[in-house]
Amino acid sequence: MKKLLLLLLLASTGLQAQFWTEATPQQAENSKVLTRTSTPEKQTYFQLDLNGIKAALGNAPMRGSATSPVIIPFPDGNGVIQNFRMFEAPVLSPVLAAKYPTIKSYVGQGIENPSTTIRISITLFGLHAMILAPNNGTSYIDPYSKQGNYYISYNRQGLTSSREFHCLVQPPNEPELRITSPPTTMDNGIFRTYRFAMACTVEYSAFHIAQAGLEDGTIEEQRAAVLAAMATTIARLNTMYERDLSMSFQLVDNNDQLIFIGEDNFDNEDVGSMIGQGTIEMNNIIGFDNYDIGHTVGTSGGGLGGGSPCTDGKAVGATGTGAPVGDPFDIDYVAHEVGHQFGAAHTFNNSCGGNVDTNWSYEPGSGSSIMAYAGICDPNVQSNSDAQFFAGSVAQIRARINGEANCAVQTSNNNDTPVPNAGLDYVIPNGTAFILTGSATDSTPSALTYTWEQYDRQITEQPPTQDATEGPNFRIQVITDTPVRYCPRLSDVLNNNLASVWEVISNFGREYNFAFTVRDNNLNGGESATDFMKVTASATAGPFVVLAPNSAVTWQASSNKTVTWDVAGTTANGVNTPYVDILLSTNGGLNFNTIIASEVPNDGSETILVPNIPGTANRIMVRGHNNIFYDVSNQNFAITPAGSTFDITSANQNISVCQGQQAIYTLNYQELNGFNAVTSLSLSGLPIGTDAFFSSNSVEDNGTVTLTISGTTAATPGLYPITVTGTSGSIVKTVTVYFNLLNAQFEGTTLVSPQDNADVVSTSTPLNWTADATADRYVVDIATDPGMANSIENILVFTNSYTPQNLEEGIHYYWMVTPQNASCEGAASEIREFTTGVTDCSVFESADVPVAIPEDTSETVTSTLTVTENFQITDLTVSVNIPHAWVGDLWATLIGPDGTAVQLFAQECWDGDDVVATFSDDGTEQACGSPIALSGTLRPDEPLAAFDNHASAGTWTLQVFDEFAQDGGSIEAWSLNLCQLESALAVDQQSVGTVTLYPNPNSGSFTLRMDQASAANYTARIFDVRGRLIFQKELSSTGGMLQEEINVQASGGMYLLELQSGNSKTVKKFVIR
Repeated sequence: MKKLLLLLLLASTGLQAQFWTEATPQQAENSKVLTRTSTPEKQTYFQLDLNGIKAALGNAPMRGSATSPVIIPFPDGNGVIQNFRMFEAPVLSPVLAAKYPTIKSYVGQGIENPSTTIRISITLFGLHAMILAPNNGTSYIDPYSKQGNYYISYNRQGLTSSREFHCLVQPPNEPELRITSPPTTMDNGIFRTYRFAMACTVEYSAFHIAQAGLEDGTIEEQRAAVLAAMATTIARLNTMYERDLSMSFQLVDNNDQLIFIGEDNFDNEDVGSMIGQGTIEMNNIIGFDNYDIGHTVGTSGGGLGGGSPCTDGKAVGATGTGAPVGDPFDIDYVAHEVGHQFGAAHTFNNSCGGNVDTNWSYEPGSGSSIMAYAGICDPNVQSNSDAQFFAGSVAQIRARINGEANCAVQTSNNNDTPVPNAGLDYVIPNGTAFILTGSATDSTPSALTYTWEQYDRQITEQPPTQDATEGPNFRIQVITDTPVRYCPRLSDVLNNNLASVWEVISNFGREYNFAFTVRDNNLNGGESATDFMKVTASATAGPFVVLAPNSAVTWQASSNKTVTWDVAGTTANGVNTPYVDILLSTNGGLNFNTIIASEVPNDGSETILVPNIPGTANRIMVRGHNNIFYDVSNQNFAITPAGSTFDITSANQNISVCQGQQAIYTLNYQELNGFNAVTSLSLSGLPIGTDAFFSSNSVEDNGTVTLTISGTTAATPGLYPITVTGTSGSIVKTVTVYFNLLNAQFEGTTLVSPQDNADVVSTSTPLNWTADATADRYVVDIATDPGMANSIENILVFTNSYTPQNLEEGIHYYWMVTPQNASCEGAASEIREFTTGVTDCSVFESADVPVAIPEDTSETVTSTLTVTENFQITDLTVSVNIPHAWVGDLWATLIGPDGTAVQLFAQECWDGDDVVATFSDDGTEQACGSPIALSGTLRPDEPLAAFDNHASAGTWTLQVFDEFAQDGGSIEAWSLNLCQLESALAVDQQSVGTVTLYPNPNSGSFTLRMDQASAANYTARIFDVRGRLIFQKELSSTGGMLQEEINVQASGGMYLLELQSGNSKTVKKFVIR
C-alpha cells in the first residue's frame, strides 16, 4: 500500500521523470533494432522504465472523467520532456479488451500547453506515442529495440520513407460542399464511436509475428501480437478523427478471429480483390450486423477506399505496404483510405496518374494533408502527410456521417462547438504580401488551435507560378495556436521572396478564397468549425513596396527620417486604402511590435521619429490601415543611440471631426540622455479660419501636452497635415499630425425602391436609395410601425443598397435611411411603407409516366409536364421517383419551358439503387443511403434558383441520361412544386367557403372547420413560408359542416394551409409556436 501511495504521489506531481533516461545512439544501436519503413532525419534516444510507466498509467481514470491525478512526462520530438494529464481511452471493445488485457491505450492533455495532446498505446511491442502540438506538428515516440528498452522521439517533419504506395481508386465524384454561411460545424456535444472490423492477410500477420520474435510462439501468442499492431494503428487513427471530427473507432468483440495465420483467402498483392474477400470474411465470421466499418490490411504497396460505413459497402477499404508499421502506414495510408470510406476525396492539384478529383483539388502539388498524396507524385510539397484533415475533407466526412454513415454509438460529451470568424473580405494590390487574421470564441473551456487554408480548386501549373490567376497558390501549414497567417510566410518576405516553391503571390488580378478552421482539442471528442473569407487582388493596383529604407543604413535614435513606398494605385482601384501604418521590428522581422506612425496618408512618404531602441536588426513594415496588405524593407538596418536631446511623438496621430467640432491631440514629450532645457512648441498647416492652441507653449519636463484645434464650422473640409515643431536652441524636432475635417453639409437621400406603399414585396428584395456625395456610410432602419419604435433591423452599410435579413411574409414594414460619414450625420430620409407578399405554391404532377430507361442501351429519356397556370416563379422544388439499379450511371436534368436547364444529380452513389427524392435549394447535401440511394430533400448539383422570375406556363421536361448499357429502370413519377408571391390580402380571400382554423397560433395541432362545405372531395395541404409541402391529407364532405383535426410536426413559424376542391381553393395563414 505504501508503494502504491508513493507511485500515485509521483504520478500526480510530475516527479517521475526518471521513467525516461536519455541514451546515446551507440547504446541504442547495440540492441536488436526493430524493422522500420521510415527513418527520421533527427531523433533523440531514451531508455524507458516501461514497467514503471505501466504501473502509473494503471491508475488513470477513463476518458470522460472530470479530471485525472495521473500526470506523466513524455519527450517531444525535440527530446524535451513535457507533462501530460492522462486518461484511459480503449481502442478495443470491452469484450475484446477483457480477452487481451495487456493491450492498452491512453490519451493525455498537456500541462504546460493544453493545446498539445498525446495518444499512447502499450502492447507487447512496448510503448508507442503520438503527440499533436500546435506550430510543431506531430511527433512520435517509438520502440527502437526489440527488447523494448530503447526508444526514439522525433518530429514528423524530419521523417523520410520509401513511397511506393498507390491509392488505386477513390469514391465517385460528389458535388462541392463549400458551405459559407453559417460556419460549418459538427453536432454540439456529440461523440461518435464506430465498431471497426480489421481483417488481415497472412503476410501482414507474419510481419508482426517476426517483429515480436514469436515465429515459434503459440497461435494465441502470435494472434495477440498481430492484434497489438492493429490496436496501435487504430489508436493513431483516433488521434486525428477524434480531434477533427469527434469520432472514434473500437475494434469489434471478435476481431481476433479476422487475424489469419498460416493460410487465408486473400490475394495479398491485389487490394482490389482484398476488398471483396475481406467483406466476405467479415460478414461470414463476425456477421454483417456486428460491425460499422471494415478494413483489410496486408503488405502490398497500395490502398483502396470507397463504399460507406453502415451500408452494404461498409468494408470497401484495404491498405498494404511492405512493412505495415509506423507513421507512414498508419497516417499516410490507413487514415487516407478510411477517409475515402467516409466520403473524403483526394485534395491534391497534381494529376497523379489521373487520380485527381477536380471538385476537391484545393492543395497545390501533391498536397500535405491526410487526403493528399504527399511524397507520392511529383511535384511534391513534402515527403509525408501531416496528421490533419483539410477543411473540405472534414466537410465531406461530416456530410457522410450525418447521412448514410450515421450508425455510430452517440455519446454526449457536453462540448460546444467553437465559433470561428474569418473576418471581412478584402481587396489588395496584386504582387503584394498579405496577412490573414481570424478570431474564435468557445463557450466550453478549451485550448483553441487554428488553420488558414486556401480554398481554390482550379487545375493549374504546379508548383504554382506568379502568373496564376486561379487555383491554389498556398500550401496547407501545420495547425498553430495563433489565428494569424502570413501569405507567403513572413520569413520568405523578409528574404524578398514572394514566390517560394509552395507559397506564391500572383502578379495579376485574381481571387484567393480561404477557409479559417478552429479546433478545440477536447480529449472527450474535439469540435471544429470553419468560416470563409475572400481576398481579391486588384488587376490595376500593385505591387505595393517599401522603397526606403531598403539598404543597411544607420539611423540615429530620436532623429527625423523619411520612410517611402510605392503607393501603386492602392488609394483607388477597389483597394481604396487612404491610410497606412508604419511599424518597426527590432529583431530582424520576427515581430513588428513598435508602431512608428498610425493612420498616416497613403501618399508614398512619411517623416517619422526614429524610436530610441538601439540595435542592428531593424526592419520597417508599411501596412494598409484597416487592410491586410503590407511590405517590409529589404535589409536589416541599424539604430544608434540618441544623443542628449528630446522627443515629441503623438499618441493620436489622425483625428477626424465634423465641421463645428474640435480636435484634441495628445503630444508626448521626453528628454533623453541628460537633456535639460526648455523646448518651445509651434505649428503650421492649419485650415484657414480655424484656431489652435497648446496646453503649454513650452515644456521642460517629461510629460504630455495637448493641442486643440477649434473654430471649424466655416473651414473647408479636407485632410490637413499639421506640423508640430519643437525647438530648443539648435535642436529642432517635428511630428506631423493629421486633421481630417469632414463635411457636415449633407445633400440628403431619396428612397428609390420599393416604392411607397408597395405590395407583394419579396422578403429578399433589396432596399435602394440615392447616394449622398457627402456620405460614405448609411444607417438603415426597418420597423413594423410608422413611428419606427418597433425596430427589426438597425444596421450600418457602406453602399446605397441593402437587402434585409429579418423580413417575414405578409407584414407591413416601414423604413428610412440616414447618411453619415466618419464623424457627421445628416438628416434622415422620409419614412416609406411596404408590405411583403405571401408565398403561394401549387403542385403539378406529370402524366407522361412511366417512361422506361432501357437496360441494353446508353440512352437519354425524357418525360414532360405541362403547366397551364402562368405566374412568375419565386421558388421551385422537383420530386422524382426513378427506380434504377446502379444510380451512378444516371444524369438527371430539369428543363424549363424557355430552355433553362438545371442538373439535379449526376453519377451519384456508385452502385446504389433508386432515387426517390425532392430536390430543393434548401435541401441537404447529396449523401448516399440504403436501401434507397438518394432520398429525402436534397440540394441539386446546380441551383434551382435559375428558374426564379421565369414564367411558369409551358412544357417542363425531366431528362435522364443512362451512361451505360446495363441496369435499366424508369421515370416512374415526378412533380413540380411551383411557388409565386401573392398579396397578403389575396391569400385570405375565400373561394371554397368560410374556413376557420383554431386555435391560431397553435402547437401544430388544430381544428380545420368549414360551416358551408359543398358535397365534394377536398385536399388539405400545408406549406412553409418557402413553399415546401410538409403535410397533405385528403378530406371528403357530404355537405354542410366539414370539421377535421389536423396534426403536423413542424418547428415554430408561419405556415399556409391550402384547402382545394377542383379549381377552387382557400389559403389560410397560421402560426406554430
